[in-house]
Amino acid sequence: MILHPPITARYASSADKPAFVRQLFDNGAKYYDAVVDWGFFHSGAFYRRWTQKRHGLKPGMQLLDVAPRVRLCRIPGR
Repeated sequence: MILHPPITARYASSADKPAFVRQLFDNGAKYYDAVVDWGFFHSGAFYRRWTQKRHGLKPGMQLLDVAPRVRLCRIPGR
């Protein structure tokens, strides 16, 4: 992989890059659900319910969300 030089207008050194990138993701996170909802034609809640039912998840059962920052598998309202 070829790394680019530090973008000094944004971060001073390569050691500062991870914090800068993390901040980019953190700042955009509040928009993620709306963008995904729009991008998939508002089918997200339907798809989650369909997938959970297809894989045998029933009311009262628990689901381990392995991507908690993404939240695509969360059960709305819980």
